[in-house]
Amino acid sequence: MGKNGEIYYESAQCKTQLKAPNEEIIALLDMAVNAQTGLVSAPYVLARGRYYDNAGEYRKAFKDYIVYDSLMNNRATHDFYYTKFKCETKIRQYQLALNDIAHAIVLNRTEPTYYAEMASLQLQLNQLEDAVRTTNLALQLTDQYSDLYIIKGIALCELKDASKKSEGIEALQKAQTLGDERAANLIAKYKK
Repeated sequence: MGKNGEIYYESAQCKTQLKAPNEEIIALLDMAVNAQTGLVSAPYVLARGRYYDNAGEYRKAFKDYIVYDSLMNNRATHDFYYTKFKCETKIRQYQLALNDIAHAIVLNRTEPTYYAEMASLQLQLNQLEDAVRTTNLALQLTDQYSDLYIIKGIALCELKDASKKSEGIEALQKAQTLGDERAANLIAKYKK
């Protein structure tokens, strides 16, 4: 079929629609990637990475995401860096994940989900002050995103500072007024 990755890629798409075995689809995606070298193979590398990601083979997906990012000279879209971030969190590459979600934020500063994801991971890693700073940046964009108030409230309450704790309770109460059902239990927990 020549040196055109598109043919193999389209064949893989057809096999996916026909619910063919994974091995057949991966074989076609491999041929699409290997049909050409350099930048022209980038879309096929990304497609294979996404296929691995959706199949739960996160380490293989991560490898393809790294190759794709290199082929794109670290100039991919914010969506790509968000996808890569999610993959990295699944394989516990937390510092890389924080770098990539920060990159996504730089490319799209108006998406509050990216800030919430970053703050959530910072909270998980016990980077409490960073989580508070990240939520504060996002709250400048929107004050209607209850997850931001939940993350900020937990981070402030976990700082073990009485003045910060009351501010944390206020953030949780704001989440409650926005209809977040998790807030009531968290308020009760931190008021003890």
